[in-house]
Amino acid sequence: MPRAIKILLLSLVAMFLAAVACFLWRAHVDRRSIPGHIVRRLHGESGIAQDLNDLADDISNTPALTQLQPWAMETLKRYREGKTETNGYAQYYWDEPPAVRLSRRERPEFVTRQWGVTNEDGEEEPEIFVVFDTNRQPEAVAIGWYMYGIQIGQPDYALSYPSSYFAPYVKVKPGIFVYGNYK
Repeated sequence: MPRAIKILLLSLVAMFLAAVACFLWRAHVDRRSIPGHIVRRLHGESGIAQDLNDLADDISNTPALTQLQPWAMETLKRYREGKTETNGYAQYYWDEPPAVRLSRRERPEFVTRQWGVTNEDGEEEPEIFVVFDTNRQPEAVAIGWYMYGIQIGQPDYALSYPSSYFAPYVKVKPGIFVYGNYK
């Protein structure tokens, strides 16, 4: 084999190995990057599991989100007292009884800073709503997107409904769950 071809082949192999090393380094440094998602998938973490685990990680590690549970408990108290503004039924909640969507004025600033107010289509997202138990009593506050959400109750709260929609879920900490609307 001519020397020039050997050098070319060795250069191609070296470039390929460098690209693989960069890909793996990026996956290691940033789990949420495209390489990170690919490696996580290869390790058996499905797409929905990645979404839920990332959201749970945000809730656990973002200082501003320590307010979630106290805010949700205060919102439930105000709802029971008739002191919250509502805006019909929640669009991103499919179980019975239906959930009641809170008005945008009920959205706390820390939620707006973390997740915004609208999606790319200009629709309100995430929605914030009150979830009821099977006796139609308010039991939790939820922050919901189309395919996943967060449900927040008292520290002893557990998801109490048998849902075909909320198949996978992750318990973030006592009383806080992230769920997926797909399997």
